[in-house]
Amino acid sequence: MAGTARLSQDHMTALCALEVLSLITDRLEQYGNADGNDIDMVLRFFRNIAHPCLDNTERWLLRPFLEAGINPAEQDRLGAAVACHRQVKGLLDELENCYRQRRIQEFVSKARRYAALFGDLIFDEERFIAALLSPRARHDGVEQILARFDQAEDSVALQARSAAPTLRRLEAKYVNPHCI
Repeated sequence: MAGTARLSQDHMTALCALEVLSLITDRLEQYGNADGNDIDMVLRFFRNIAHPCLDNTERWLLRPFLEAGINPAEQDRLGAAVACHRQVKGLLDELENCYRQRRIQEFVSKARRYAALFGDLIFDEERFIAALLSPRARHDGVEQILARFDQAEDSVALQARSAAPTLRRLEAKYVNPHCI
């Protein structure tokens, strides 16, 4: 199931970016400032890499399964995931607006909400998509869905892998040394 492996790799990089966002948010809350270039980089990562991955997941995994005649409980769960994708996208727009307008307290609040919602979405999708695929793994339709997802994810995954070292450096920069 290459599609779920690809999804897991992309999710790990997104989780790292969420951790960096949380650390930056902590710094803003404690000291009232953080490096603007770092904030820009993290927000660009979400806009240009993490959210296209969300779009691919929705388009090439979630929606095809919604249309594939799965049971009502699975349909409800997938429908909730699609709704959560929309919430995460809307929150990123709000987060970017707060940052551009220098509304720091609101940025901190929205960043915490964004990180929690996006993180929960990632963990839920990891569990649910794997469980959804397990009994269906050998069906031709599922293999085609996963192949299309893998193809769509190729460029996004490459971008995520190239951003990962920068995200790890930012994470180290914002971790308080006495906690190590």
